[in-house]
Amino acid sequence: MERKNPHIRICKRCKLPYDWRRSPSACMKMTYCGSLCERADLGFTIEGLVNDVVFLPRSAVLKRLLAA
Repeated sequence: MERKNPHIRICKRCKLPYDWRRSPSACMKMTYCGSLCERADLGFTIEGLVNDVVFLPRSAVLKRLLAA
């Protein structure tokens, strides 16, 4: 009886098997083998979106809105 390794997944984009625990894709480990496949399939990486968001204190946001 052959047991499948539960850690081996198939990449959604390139269809190659990979160990999801070693995937460099930070947010989509269970879907893509790496960030290159994630970016190629989605057009961006989730990690890139998360890191691109800048949170400003409320006072800074109000000053910015009022200055416009």
